[in-house]
Amino acid sequence: MAYRVKLTLEKPIQLADQLIKAADKASSFKSHCSDLKENTKTVAALLHQAARIGKNLYERPARLVIEDTNQVLKNALALLQKCRPNCLVNRFFTMIPSAAFQKTSSQLQNAANNLSWLLRISAAIYDGSQGDYLSQYPPLAANEPVLCFIWEQIAILSAGPLSHRLATAKSLVLFTNDNLCHGKLIQDGDCSVFAKILKEGPMQLQAEVAWAISELVDNYAPFQEHFAQHNVVLLLVHHLAFETIEEHSRYAITNKSNHSVVVASNGSKGKSPVLGLSVVKGDDPESSSRPSVCRKGREYEEPTTKAYMKAMAAKALSRLAKGNSAICKIITETIGLLCFAVLLEKGPKEVQRHSAMALMEITAVAEEDPLLRRSVFNPNLPTCKAVVHQLVRTIGNEEDSELVLRCLKAIGNLARIFCSSETRVIRPLVQLLGERAEFYRDACIVLVKFACPENYLHVEHSKAILATGGANHLIRLVYFEEQIVQSPAIFLLCRIVMHVPDSRELAETNVLSVLEWASTRTHVFGGEAAELLLEAKNTLVRCQCRGPRGFP
Repeated sequence: MAYRVKLTLEKPIQLADQLIKAADKASSFKSHCSDLKENTKTVAALLHQAARIGKNLYERPARLVIEDTNQVLKNALALLQKCRPNCLVNRFFTMIPSAAFQKTSSQLQNAANNLSWLLRISAAIYDGSQGDYLSQYPPLAANEPVLCFIWEQIAILSAGPLSHRLATAKSLVLFTNDNLCHGKLIQDGDCSVFAKILKEGPMQLQAEVAWAISELVDNYAPFQEHFAQHNVVLLLVHHLAFETIEEHSRYAITNKSNHSVVVASNGSKGKSPVLGLSVVKGDDPESSSRPSVCRKGREYEEPTTKAYMKAMAAKALSRLAKGNSAICKIITETIGLLCFAVLLEKGPKEVQRHSAMALMEITAVAEEDPLLRRSVFNPNLPTCKAVVHQLVRTIGNEEDSELVLRCLKAIGNLARIFCSSETRVIRPLVQLLGERAEFYRDACIVLVKFACPENYLHVEHSKAILATGGANHLIRLVYFEEQIVQSPAIFLLCRIVMHVPDSRELAETNVLSVLEWASTRTHVFGGEAAELLLEAKNTLVRCQCRGPRGFP
């Protein structure tokens, strides 16, 4: 950036020098030319100061300020050239309106004020010096009021008093809530300051910035890639790992995947303090290339601040991961998934909820991205085992409906990875059909993913659903529940019938009569459901007509 800034400033600096020389050579309107010369000296001094700052000049507003200054200097030089001795123009136009000098002088003063403002906010962002930018707006704000406001807000966020910085993080979010078009302007305002704070700022501010990131991404999707380019994803993972995984900064990611976890410990092979994963002694070959968070004094923060930091980091990661394979890959190539598994088990309630949400979003992407699913969610990998274990455990033991629902959806997203013997996953899902009314519909939808033809092991999973008592639950849901539950229940029942029509459970529970009854209720089971019902009923009739030989 320093090279680009130098090139950008060369022209206005040259123009300012030419203008000062032209003022000295003026033969007419000398008083006015002298005033322009003094104003130009002020502008020139500020331009040289900007050149000395170099790479630390706030690039976004600098482009606009320098371009405007360049044009003002051009106009001023053209005016002064009319005042030269023996100028041909003077032979025909001996009078130059005083207003032209006044206007040019005013423009030069505005250019100087714009440059002063630029230097102040640049110093605030890159040097941490607090100027009076909080109360002084530049003349440029008359043409770009919203953009100038955003630039100043980012400067305050970078180096203002803590109370102001906390308020600014909220105001930027409210700004995008009011007008989504402002999201692009905030992005143009240079969001590298968010990464800087996540790396070095006070934890209270870091947590607020993580929250702001989550809300900005939710309001304006292009922020996903923008924040990823500034290493925000990895910085958030570091915040998750702090005091979640022992000696987390020494964990290495081998072969750019999470297939194994390596930690520098006291001896040879042993057990990780997290979920019993095997660990071996080693160094982190990539630690120098990955951004890390300043840990100084973080252990002394209040427990509530630490918990809020983790909750907001998890929330931000869930929003960043949503629908984005590249960001999900970044998270899964670190210890991010492992952190979510641990926090889902032991974290405070809000941290658990956001961890579950992050897992739900990552698995949703993996469901649509076979490469990510096969590389990360291989059931034989320790991290995948840890994640699945915690998801299933939460579904079976947790009372928090919101938390269970997110884990339920995450398991559904992973339906294609489970082998035929995974009854430990099927059983708690079937139990939800008979125990918790708030999950009837979602449990059916998830089980459909296990029993749908696109799932390679749909036959085996259908048998497992029946073996764990699924038929009786589904019959009750079809008969007695509201339509919002009846529809996914009949879909699931029809899928099972079509895959294993010769199942003894189907005959013993008289599923055929259920299908016949449902076929008469076209106002409930119409369209695709009606077609599926007809096909399932015909399949079951054909099978049961064969008599006892049709049963296992």
